[in-house]
Amino acid sequence: MYCYLCGEKYLGLITTRYHCEDCLKIKRYINLHNGRCLEILDSVLGRELDKQENKIKKEIVEEIQHKKDKIGLNESSVLYDNKDRLIEELKGNIKKSKLV
Repeated sequence: MYCYLCGEKYLGLITTRYHCEDCLKIKRYINLHNGRCLEILDSVLGRELDKQENKIKKEIVEEIQHKKDKIGLNESSVLYDNKDRLIEELKGNIKKSKLV
């Protein structure tokens, strides 16, 4: 059989599959992420090779920030939480050293 998407010949059942393994994976990504796949392909692959890596890194950073915002977590809250915890830990250590 021939894949409906890329046109390459592949081995598969006639009645159940119309795509080769790679194209089937692409189809699954499209089904999972709807229009986001096309956005990413346009924004990343529509660039020169050297600029593609920078765009990929930028997309990853934006995705992480989006997930942090979604759960209500930002860098300042993490830093303040850690700072408060460290201050309390240091106070406890100072109290212990004064007792000894």
